[in-house]
Amino acid sequence: MKLLASLASPYTRKVRVVLVEKKIEFDLDLVDVAPIDNAVNAHNPLGKIPTLILDDGTPLYDSRVIVEFLDSASPISRLIPDEKRDRVAVRRWEALADGVVDAGILVRSESLRDKKERSKPWTDKQVARMHRGMEQLANDLGDKGFCHADRYSLADIALGCCTGWLDFRKPGDVDWCARYATLAQHCLRNKHQRQRERRRHRLHPQDLQVHRRRTVRAGDDDAREEEDLDRVALEQPPDQARGEKAVVEALIRGERLRGRSILGRGAEHPHAARLVPEKHLQHQEVHM
Repeated sequence: MKLLASLASPYTRKVRVVLVEKKIEFDLDLVDVAPIDNAVNAHNPLGKIPTLILDDGTPLYDSRVIVEFLDSASPISRLIPDEKRDRVAVRRWEALADGVVDAGILVRSESLRDKKERSKPWTDKQVARMHRGMEQLANDLGDKGFCHADRYSLADIALGCCTGWLDFRKPGDVDWCARYATLAQHCLRNKHQRQRERRRHRLHPQDLQVHRRRTVRAGDDDAREEEDLDRVALEQPPDQARGEKAVVEALIRGERLRGRSILGRGAEHPHAARLVPEKHLQHQEVHM
């Protein structure tokens, strides 16, 4: 299957994390949906990302539909409970985390307008929504180890993607992770726990069946290999100087990471990725 995506999109990241957790083989095709006519339109009439194209050509959208399909496609690492009440509780976490991101994207989009055209009341309204959402998420989390029940689920993934994007973009010029430190710490703790579990159960790459062949269009068709970005988010050591945010920013700027692994561990990476420039990705996170 193929995922049409943008690295800047928190909704894409949610789908990618689920794909990695489920150990499902996939191709990642980075696309630019800014033009009216773009490659996504043929598969998704809304022209939004992420869009997942199944092996039989069937397209799935949006991110919530995609992750539900993926969770049922493989018995590995069930992320959405079967029991109705538990299932609704996890999806409620996802809806609230996604809703905070929705408001944040509106704030960011407004900030990209000409100063004379910006509406402060509109921005303030969205920022207030974000604060209410984050406060509710923090209250619901409390001192629990996981968002729901006693296991890692889609709720934790959605919260992690939410806080990660807020820390990356800082919509409204708010340091969201400092303001809601308990949520940020929860996501960091889960990230390191998943890192340890992956190392403990690490298999041969062929056994993991996570396809890391990427096709990036930057002039000529240029097929290259790159490390999976979600592995940066999930496996990078806490004391790593080259943090996740720096890696994401470098990727979005389209840097060629010469002679370095994007995991930042000093290992040589044979194929540094050439990615789409930031100007083509400014609005790429706005799609679910």
